[in-house]
Amino acid sequence: MARAAPGVHPPRGTYSLAMRVPAAQLRAVVGGLERQLRAEGGELSDLVSLTVFVTRISDREALEEVRRELFPVPPPASTMVEVSGLAEPGLVVEVQAVAAV
Repeated sequence: MARAAPGVHPPRGTYSLAMRVPAAQLRAVVGGLERQLRAEGGELSDLVSLTVFVTRISDREALEEVRRELFPVPPPASTMVEVSGLAEPGLVVEVQAVAAV
């Protein structure tokens, strides 16, 4: 049975300048995903699909490097989509994830 987990993000207005760096945001999001998965008895290797929304597709190479660093082999299936903006000011990366736990 599928279950939605609460959003994993810092409280509004708490983004530091360093967090405006796409690679840093992706690391923070994956860290949140990992904590949520562990709370449910899972781990990153249980992720089966990721959709990464970015405000600048030109950040793709840096984000792919982080993805290779953080995810187990084989990594989850993933799609990257460029969007004109995200719901929270200061965000440049947002992730939708599906895990089988």
